[in-house]
Amino acid sequence: MLYITWMIVPLLIGNVSPRWTSQPSVVKWPSLKTTFGLFEDRPTTLAAAKQAGWTYMDECNGQWLGIRYGLESDPSVVLLFDRAGYIAGVQNVIFESDLPHDFKPSVSERPAYQYGSFYNSPAYFTTAYFVDPKIICNTGRNEKTFQDQGLGDRLLLQTGPTADHLLSAPLTQAGAVADPIWFEHKCVPAMGQHFLPYIPDNCDNLPFMLLYNQGQLNGFVFVHYGQLSGTKWERADEDGVRDTLGKAPNCVYEIVEKPGYSGMHFYFDILPQLVVCPTSPVLNKLGALTQSILAQVPSKGKPFPKIKGPKINDKVCIVGAGAAGLHMAVSLKKRGFKNLVLFEKSGRVGGK
Repeated sequence: MLYITWMIVPLLIGNVSPRWTSQPSVVKWPSLKTTFGLFEDRPTTLAAAKQAGWTYMDECNGQWLGIRYGLESDPSVVLLFDRAGYIAGVQNVIFESDLPHDFKPSVSERPAYQYGSFYNSPAYFTTAYFVDPKIICNTGRNEKTFQDQGLGDRLLLQTGPTADHLLSAPLTQAGAVADPIWFEHKCVPAMGQHFLPYIPDNCDNLPFMLLYNQGQLNGFVFVHYGQLSGTKWERADEDGVRDTLGKAPNCVYEIVEKPGYSGMHFYFDILPQLVVCPTSPVLNKLGALTQSILAQVPSKGKPFPKIKGPKINDKVCIVGAGAAGLHMAVSLKKRGFKNLVLFEKSGRVGGK
């Protein structure tokens, strides 16, 4: 089957980010998308998840909070809903069979990974919550609060065997700069400004990154060792590590070689493709204004039907060999697609 692929091009302006000092008056996260390049929408209500084919796993089991739903065909993400049926958190799925058994420290020795099963397959999970843990397994949020907040009003990362062990992420970039746990790294267009916990020489760090845009938290990343099952993972190479981290311990580049990294970006913006890394205050304000307008646009009508993307062996046609087309071709190649064709009407590549 032949597919035509389009992509919005981020403004590649630079990697210098200002020190933000303003605090958000109200947290508003209108969307949940995953995976850089795919920017795949994920359901934020239990009703929408059921309609999209997600199925029940378990609920409020003492290890995690929330009603857990998964897609057996997508072994990467679990959605957590509160008692009222609104999104309360997310998990990544790491099959035990995918883990490099000769690598130290092993996942079983890292407290941010919780052991369980994904549709009867042994697996580990990393977990994040978006709302007050006290309400998830009780009343949940009401419709007005969900409409006002979107995903929630906080980001809590589970760092132990139960939800009693939580790390609260700063809601502003200024807060992350002031927090001794988090260290500022590079800004990447269509991702954001990355903050990571301290990386020791053996790379036994927490498997989380935080993302900031316009000085405010707009997403996070789960990062794991190994080549994990599924097509929704982002695979890191040396160039990607340098673009994201800049200077990093040698162990990071050793892991890139073997066993490899598999990660997943979680975005809270409607259009994360518009996230830029500008030095211009005018462009900063323009990006913030665009996201603010989009967040206030009410949804109307029925959602668009799901369109299945190409399979790994399908022929993929990319129309235009400008910046967007070239970026898409490189991204698809990194994801394992080999049968790619670019069409360009002019006699050169790179756009106008």
